[in-house]
Amino acid sequence: MVTIQDYIVEQLETLDSKAVADKLQVSLSMISSYKKAYNPSLEVAKRVYKEDGVALHPYSEAALKYEINKDLK
Repeated sequence: MVTIQDYIVEQLETLDSKAVADKLQVSLSMISSYKKAYNPSLEVAKRVYKEDGVALHPYSEAALKYEINKDLK
């Protein structure tokens, strides 16, 4: 499990803030909020898990899998 802050720092090594915001489908101001310890929404956490296989705190991998599977039904 990774915090959104660590995830963004890791992504910023290869992408700029705008590209990270686009990838997460959030605004640039939300990226700024995430950097200050704001937790991601369930939708953002599911998106990251589907794309990168990374479970973001405070969501467990099992919970994300459940929510993703539930959306498929």
